[in-house]
Amino acid sequence: MCMNGDFDVLIIGGGAAGVSAALSCSNRGKSVAVISNSIKTTSLYRAEQIRNYPGISGKSGKEITEIFMQQLEKSGVPIISGKAMSVVPFEKKFGVAVEND
Repeated sequence: MCMNGDFDVLIIGGGAAGVSAALSCSNRGKSVAVISNSIKTTSLYRAEQIRNYPGISGKSGKEITEIFMQQLEKSGVPIISGKAMSVVPFEKKFGVAVEND
């Protein structure tokens, strides 16, 4: 897949840290996207119950992952499905090669 996107910030990883970073960037007016493997393949998604995430304790990993994705969607942050394979300089920017799931 070839996607041409010009983003201020490109987050590699759709876990808790990546989602938090993407939301923070979006809230500060930056154009941002997240590159992430399919959420269904993550250990968080498969977890039966999570008790150590502030504010969302006692939910399944699937529920938490769905909350993360809803927050990104509401913020207008696109999710690029796949695995970041390489980051290369391109003029005054960077390009990222993504292998699709």
